Amino acid sequence: MPERRLPMRHVREVLRLHFEAKLNERQIAKICSVGKGTVRRYLKRIAAVGLVWPLPADLDDATLEQRIFPPPPPGTPGSRPLPDFPVIHKELKSRQNVTLQLLWEEHHQDHPEGCNYSWFCELYRNWSRNLDIVLRQEHRAGERTFVDRAVQTVPATDPRTGEVREAYVFVAVLGASSYTYAEATWTRNLWDWCGSHVRAFEFFQGTSKARIDELLEEALVDANGESEQATGFYTVLENDLRLPFETQILGVTATVESIDITEDDQLVAVCRAGKTRQRISLSELPLPSPPPAGAEWIAAYRYWKTGAMR
Repeated sequence: MPERRLPMRHVREVLRLHFEAKLNERQIAKICSVGKGTVRRYLKRIAAVGLVWPLPADLDDATLEQRIFPPPPPGTPGSRPLPDFPVIHKELKSRQNVTLQLLWEEHHQDHPEGCNYSWFCELYRNWSRNLDIVLRQEHRAGERTFVDRAVQTVPATDPRTGEVREAYVFVAVLGASSYTYAEATWTRNLWDWCGSHVRAFEFFQGTSKARIDELLEEALVDANGESEQATGFYTVLENDLRLPFETQILGVTATVESIDITEDDQLVAVCRAGKTRQRISLSELPLPSPPPAGAEWIAAYRYWKTGAMR
């Protein structure tokens, strides 16, 4: 990145401390809260353009900046070739792991007489300001979760064997807060893909509404009326909810052994605490933290029953 310019009042202070107070570069850098190299570069620039202290009284900040940072001289045709910024922009968007630094190095190899890296970055930023504005998406809290898996692998050490293997990185991000979960898996198969989702929802301690909508659509496909819809939820819970699991009910540890459906189409959890068995409405069942695999179906069922995220 090109170095950010100091405000001209800071430059004047650097000059005063150097010429009047006779401080060295390290002392000036500490007083002005800048790097020692920055102080040195500004003193060299001042000397290069022929400015002396004290500065002329009629030299305002805009003129001072223009003297210190003059625009590059207009080159003759064929000298200092400018980069092809549309191509550079396309490369940044389409090629993986590409940065402006890498593209400048490629340009500099072909055109050694071209612009330096700082000027290259500044020219690109000026050019990119004229691009069409992209519509930003607004995300409400709890509405969407974005998931993806990187194409590139990363080296990971198996803690059991010490073997270094290539692993795939899975990332899940909540749209509104950018709260992020990431993990590495050995494969990209369907089992790991689904498992990564389950562990992400366990980490978030819930699912987003967009995911709930997908689950509702899957559970209620071809279901007509509340009775068939309740049966649809019972079917997916029976298939996908990992049982048994333990949870706390009124301060007592209980084991959820199975899910059942009543004659009036209510889903209940069959729980056991010691020798006592009890049926608790699935809408009221407290879930452990982290919840068991498949708990997103319970959240979807509760949303279907009450119309609220719980």
